[in-house]
Amino acid sequence: MASPAADRPAADYPAAEPVPEPGERARPWDIRARLSSMLDGRIDAAERFLDAHPFERGLWLVVAFAAGIVLWVALPSRSDWIAALLALGAIAILALLAINAEKRPHLRLAVAGLAIMVAAGEVTIWTRSALVGQPGIARPQVSGLSGEVLERREEPAKARARLVLRVMLDGLADPVRVRVNLPYDKDPGDVAEGARIVLRARLMPPAAPMLPGAYDFARRAWFDGLAATGTVLGDVREWSEDQIVIPRFAACRSRWPSMSAHG
Repeated sequence: MASPAADRPAADYPAAEPVPEPGERARPWDIRARLSSMLDGRIDAAERFLDAHPFERGLWLVVAFAAGIVLWVALPSRSDWIAALLALGAIAILALLAINAEKRPHLRLAVAGLAIMVAAGEVTIWTRSALVGQPGIARPQVSGLSGEVLERREEPAKARARLVLRVMLDGLADPVRVRVNLPYDKDPGDVAEGARIVLRARLMPPAAPMLPGAYDFARRAWFDGLAATGTVLGDVREWSEDQIVIPRFAACRSRWPSMSAHG
């Protein structure tokens, strides 16, 4: 018995698509056109997304600013920072020139704005580093210090106070900030903020991270303006004019008596 489909006329069936010749398959320009069409679709989807979420655009600018700070920290040298700024500026200019302002206005402003905010974050942290950054001392040293107490913080659990001082250090032209630990058994009791004191301390350069990704105290000290950290040795005395200690002249002053004896 013949099936019902066999009784239908041949005109009711669609004609089979012609098989392309071998030379007509996968032409490079067809692939490029197809990829271009897919890319245009994705770009249009991004434009529609930005148009539908007007309030979230500002949040992405904040993220871009933070990314600029992270970029400055991650790049190792000044030349890399400059290259990144040039690349970000080129991206912003190309976005403004190449993206159609009438067809895709939101995407045009988004790409340019993100590039500008990343650059702004990098410039901001670079400027802060140049203004407040303080190089640490080159090596450990034991020095006599005289200066002003800028900050005192109690640490009773460790039986000590932590002092931030403004002092002169050998090899540095300007006064710097150092942080020293003052044990309670060496504290005369009148060392408060604003006091002028004379002491002897063992100073260390700010410690770099011991493991990759660990806490980087050297970076924190750079931005806090600390040139060294250490511990007080011996007694702490109140500062008087004849007790001022200038490290670069300390060695010469110790030789003055012997020189006068030869005179």
